[in-house]
Amino acid sequence: ERERMALSGKEVLAALNAQSKVNTCVYNSTSIKRYYHTANMLHQQAVVYISEHDHERAYVQLKKFALLYLHVIAAHNSFNLKTYQSERFKFKRMCSEALTQIDNLKSTIVSKYDRIKAQEAQQQQQQQQQQ
Repeated sequence: ERERMALSGKEVLAALNAQSKVNTCVYNSTSIKRYYHTANMLHQQAVVYISEHDHERAYVQLKKFALLYLHVIAAHNSFNLKTYQSERFKFKRMCSEALTQIDNLKSTIVSKYDRIKAQEAQQQQQQQQQQ
């Protein structure tokens, strides 16, 4: 019977990136306020996950937030309107911070899972030596 091996950090990251996909179609008929609201909810949930040390879920939420802002909100017809200037500045700063957090989380996640995989390999090697 083949034992299940732990995933490497890169494998976990690939799975998390697959979960981070967002629809990048811009629907200008949808109010930009709705997009900002959705982005804000994603960011708030990421903050909760960070406080709970749930790095994987925080990574996914922050990545969704950044993708939504960079690819959908920034491409919306209303993005450059003066009416939304304060939101534009606020979310630009939030996105910049999120991108930094994403990079930090990426390193944390990869090292965590690589460490688990190495420990598992070491345990298997010890078990084989005992047999």
